Amino acid sequence: MTALANRVIIGNEPEIVPSGYGLPDNFGQIFRYGKPSAFFSCDTSSNFLVYSSRMVLPDNSRNFIGRILSFKDLPENWDGYGAAKANKNAVSNAIDFIHKIAVYDNPIYFVAPGPNGEILIELKNEERSVEIYFSDDESDEVILIGNGKTVFEGSVSKDFNKIISFISIGEIV
Repeated sequence: MTALANRVIIGNEPEIVPSGYGLPDNFGQIFRYGKPSAFFSCDTSSNFLVYSSRMVLPDNSRNFIGRILSFKDLPENWDGYGAAKANKNAVSNAIDFIHKIAVYDNPIYFVAPGPNGEILIELKNEERSVEIYFSDDESDEVILIGNGKTVFEGSVSKDFNKIISFISIGEIV
């Protein structure tokens, strides 16, 4: 259990601290801004950290998830120009993405439904933004924009670390 005895920083992730709060010895918590935000367990034989789905989401993440869920209630032609209803897969994948980035200090700036049933999530930090489009066919598209210019295009599954490094520190790693 020595891995849990010390404070650990993993990349851009928040602090991981020893167990407490009545959790079993092989559990700990991840803290953001001094508040518990997720639980993890440690396999002592391999020292792997396993994140729980019991994540405590920041308020703004919960608010944006609520907005995305409300897009499911939009009817066909919701914009008066023939827009499709938000696709269930797109909604689900957008919400999964919000859960995935919640442990990082990357504010969500905007969410919106698209005319073809897709969901847009935009992250913004100073002159950098990331636009992510979740489509109905399980695909996604990521566009990294710096100083008003597209600097990279890719996908969440292949380029997640690039998204986080670009929005956090302005570099594509």
